[in-house]
Amino acid sequence: VNIFPEGRISMDHAPDEIPPLLPIKLGVGRLITECDTPPMVLPIYQEGMNVTKPPDKAPIFSRDIHVHVAVGEPIELADILEQAAAEAWDDRRTWAAIAVRIGEAFAVMREEMAVRRAASGL
Repeated sequence: VNIFPEGRISMDHAPDEIPPLLPIKLGVGRLITECDTPPMVLPIYQEGMNVTKPPDKAPIFSRDIHVHVAVGEPIELADILEQAAAEAWDDRRTWAAIAVRIGEAFAVMREEMAVRRAASGL
């Protein structure tokens, strides 16, 4: 299942700028904690979707538009889930801890992508 944890495409930047990371929604943590078996969380970071689908406009299909995608390593959440159970965290605290962990993974991927893009000239 693919979930966009920020809840929307970031539009708060020029098309040629690196988009800011939006806060990860707590609902992602909720979905994870409601699973009978903790799911594998595989982060997929992408940039350029704001150019392909501007707000309130039809999608743009062009070979001149570059969408950059990076697939990260699975995000380990067992430690958070175990600590939450052991210390009887309330749901929102657990969801927030999961959201922070996912956000940290995206921040690392964003920086790695910037380095790769700079090196390739894109």
